[in-house]
Amino acid sequence: MKKALVIGINNYPNNPLTGAINDAKSISAILKVNGNDTTNFEVITLLDTNTRSELISEIANFFKVNADVGLLYFAGHGYVNELGGYIVTPDYKKYDEGIAMNDILSFANLSPINNKVIIIDCCHSGIFGVPTIGGNITPINKGISILTSTRENEPAKEINGRGVFTNLLIEGLKGGAADIRGHISPGGIYAYIDQALGAHEQRPVFKTNVTEFVELRSIIPQVPLSILRKLIEYFHAPTDNFQLDPSFEDTNSSNIQHEVIEPFANEENVLIFKHLQKLESVGLIIPDGEDHMYYAAMRSKTCKLTSLGYIANFLGDKFVVEIPNYEKYADDIAINKETSESTLDYIYYSVIQSKSRRVPIISASNIYRIKFEKIDRSGNFKKDDRINDNQQLTSNDYRQFNTIKAASIEKGHMTKREDVQWDLNGDEENAQKAAIRRVPDPAKVSVFTGPVLDNTDPEFKVKLYDGSTFQIPILFWKVIYYLKDNGSLYKAGFLMGQINPLRKDNLIDEIGFRDFSLVEKKSSLKPFLEFKDDENYQVPVKLIEELTKLKFHDAIDRHESIKPTILKLEEVQIRSFKEDMSSQEASYEIIGLLV
Repeated sequence: MKKALVIGINNYPNNPLTGAINDAKSISAILKVNGNDTTNFEVITLLDTNTRSELISEIANFFKVNADVGLLYFAGHGYVNELGGYIVTPDYKKYDEGIAMNDILSFANLSPINNKVIIIDCCHSGIFGVPTIGGNITPINKGISILTSTRENEPAKEINGRGVFTNLLIEGLKGGAADIRGHISPGGIYAYIDQALGAHEQRPVFKTNVTEFVELRSIIPQVPLSILRKLIEYFHAPTDNFQLDPSFEDTNSSNIQHEVIEPFANEENVLIFKHLQKLESVGLIIPDGEDHMYYAAMRSKTCKLTSLGYIANFLGDKFVVEIPNYEKYADDIAINKETSESTLDYIYYSVIQSKSRRVPIISASNIYRIKFEKIDRSGNFKKDDRINDNQQLTSNDYRQFNTIKAASIEKGHMTKREDVQWDLNGDEENAQKAAIRRVPDPAKVSVFTGPVLDNTDPEFKVKLYDGSTFQIPILFWKVIYYLKDNGSLYKAGFLMGQINPLRKDNLIDEIGFRDFSLVEKKSSLKPFLEFKDDENYQVPVKLIEELTKLKFHDAIDRHESIKPTILKLEEVQIRSFKEDMSSQEASYEIIGLLV
């Protein structure tokens, strides 16, 4: 059950508004039904409520109801003084301007409603949930999302009898903020409004502490779910290509006056092609080597899934985690010949490649674990045609390596293929949902990994296929970003090495070790860098920054102790995040990070 309380106040004695009641009426109407005319919210609408006591009673009673989703919307005046922020009521007077925003948040925190959504369209509304000058803090408890029309120091504008913010909110609820399945969430609404405002001086604010998808409204999707589900029929793996030929184009028939090409239009293939064209229209697939799907079919080319690459706001619109700054390597980046950009985008991960070392500087991935499943890893090791052959390791190079000891050097992964599959061979509807959600979720992590590239790295004893030498990295790093239930962003750093197996199998010519910096000496990491033991270490992220010269996004680092900690990993039971997380103990935890 979904319930909403919608409030609009125009009738302020000395400073009346013209758009608040119009906005409230429009919001009430659109919340009541979904785009397919099914019932959505049960709505109570209050217009020009005259007194603070009357309005606060209505708000308090609303938050006492039982519901899956409860939405409070307010349009009217807002006010801020040294005590905090207020939604203003018509009977306002000095130091009694209306209802304190922190009081509304307190009602929401105590509410039995599973998910509470608070939308405020008034001046200075961004102060909602901000600690007062006196230091009083009202937490944003689990299950609460807050969307405000302005930052705390900004006015909210009206144009032509409508609030600028609510006008965009209504357009978003009509479908502008819908995901590919037609579902509209608070995070989607925020992203839509923020983008639509462009350089406008009024900026919305979004604050949330949720662990599940919250739907405000649904519309009929542009692509029916029945067609979306066929993605896994047409593409068994994210890297698959779907072969086309002229039989897929319905106009390639002798019944139509134009030049036709064998094989002629086939009814079954034509239906598949119409599905593929719909999927292309929403950016899920693209023709490979052609500008249009028509020419891909008529010229017997293929189509493929869009490479979304690493998604910076994957953990939620409030928690944008950019790829680490790699300015130090600016002159050593293998440039993508298709885009002229530094990144090579794949399915839910991206790579910054070193052209001199032929390995990634950074691999950035988004991981959403619904099920842990093995995938088929058969097939050929493919080079990336977007960069030059001499900027990457190819199958020919690995064959050269394996002339010494075939088992020693594998085609290893900076990013594991299973991690970015998102169970496309499993629960496809949840996989689609995962791809679209931009709200905090404990099953989500953003991961950066790569080698520590150093001039003193040893040379491999076998030359590459083109006759050049290859310096093999001996130290690897990983940084994981994740959200905890307190709504904060955390990061965890790890290091591991491979010098001992390389030495044991006599695969390298050692050329010495680096001089240790002050941070490295203080860290007691020198024995690890000299590889007395091959272990996995949890380390401060700032130490990884020191070693790599990369700059990582700010977050709470729970391992602030400078001394690295060896991780002894015994047999680990990894469970599905799709299960009820609250009812099970974590199988393995690193300083609060569920693995």
